[in-house]
Amino acid sequence: MGKKNSDGISLSSDQLKKITETASRVAIEEYHKEFDRSRQENRDKRLYNTRLLMEKYRGMVKYSESAVYDAAQLEDDLDLQTLLDIMGCSYDSHTLSVQSIQERVGKVRIILDHVTRMLDYYKFRCESSGKTEIVRKWEVVRSLYLDEEIKTVQDLAEAYFVDERTIYRYNRSALQDLSALFFGWVD
Repeated sequence: MGKKNSDGISLSSDQLKKITETASRVAIEEYHKEFDRSRQENRDKRLYNTRLLMEKYRGMVKYSESAVYDAAQLEDDLDLQTLLDIMGCSYDSHTLSVQSIQERVGKVRIILDHVTRMLDYYKFRCESSGKTEIVRKWEVVRSLYLDEEIKTVQDLAEAYFVDERTIYRYNRSALQDLSALFFGWVD
């Protein structure tokens, strides 16, 4: 015997079972699609963040080395009072520092230490592979993001006698590898 809904339509238990199974299957499929979309979105964000981190690497190193956050770091020829006025600090010669800058420098140094260790590991892994294509991925990363003399994709393509698309492919592959090292293998 079936059940009647509010409109007076009678459904058998087999029909109810089929409707329930179909609805469950559709819901599970939608859940899996959403999960895959979310996973891909997170992967894309990590790749974007890795690219951004590598593009800003030189600047972060310079910042961490050059930031002034303590009076002891000032050169004698600077007018201390003027500097303090600009920064909105009060003068206390015993505890004179700008905490927010000091904290930022600390955070940048932690990030740089992690990134540098992962870059060292990636370099080792690429160079010990013995495969030209894998070694080139490291060389592309080094040339584009780490060396003091900045090279362009065009420069690298000419140096390796390959098409620019090949350099872009090496770069993307290397950034994907580095993304896993920087942020962990979360797939």
